[in-house]
Amino acid sequence: MTPSNIIGIMGAMPEEIEGILALMDNRLEIKIANRVFHRGTIQKKNVVVVFSKWGKVAAAITAGILINEFEITKLI
Repeated sequence: MTPSNIIGIMGAMPEEIEGILALMDNRLEIKIANRVFHRGTIQKKNVVVVFSKWGKVAAAITAGILINEFEITKLI
């Protein structure tokens, strides 16, 4: 993936990302910091989808990984 226009999508519960994962094409799983990041495309848009784990600290750590490792430009 190129570093431009990558959308990061986080869910605080596994159930929140299940439907999104079903929409993804070209999915690749990458494990970082005890999390599984799913990199691929949805309707030709580059995305990285991840279950952040519960809590604001976990969400902050996950967001940091998305920004630093995947160079996302947007976060949902």
